[in-house]
Amino acid sequence: MEYWSNRVLENGPDASAQSAKSTMLYVLCSLRRYPAIHSDEQVVMKKSARESGRLGRRLLVLMVLCAISSHSYAGVWDENYIKGQKAIERGDWSAAINYFTTAIKDNPKPEEQAPLPNTNVIDYFPYYHLGMAHYYSGSYQLARGNFLKEQQFGVINRTSQKGKLERLLEIT
Repeated sequence: MEYWSNRVLENGPDASAQSAKSTMLYVLCSLRRYPAIHSDEQVVMKKSARESGRLGRRLLVLMVLCAISSHSYAGVWDENYIKGQKAIERGDWSAAINYFTTAIKDNPKPEEQAPLPNTNVIDYFPYYHLGMAHYYSGSYQLARGNFLKEQQFGVINRTSQKGKLERLLEIT
């Protein structure tokens, strides 16, 4: 405690009131954080260790965010994919075909739990849904081709959609 009180007194009578206040605030904060520290070297070592830990955490967060944002996100595939699903629900087969075709151009690889920019995930099976749109529009050969392509990627085989895909391949 003697060290810190001497540190405050070092400002002397020539120091401005603002400087004395800031020094006192620093001392009080430091006492709370480092009650047993008695040298400037120890203070510097503790601060640099703490700041390097913060830097390490910041770098880790930055690397994770970069990995997530670059992972299969190559445009607006997710918007077109979701719009295509909604078009199928409405029965607008030609719009669905256009949306899924555009999504496939942006991201041709199906993926289970594909990350979205808003930190959500979605099962991305564009060929399956494009095949569904072709099937409902009466283009059975195109539907079958897309179903086979989805099956070749193999991602859908690990999900509950596998049975539906197999039944659609049987009837097309």
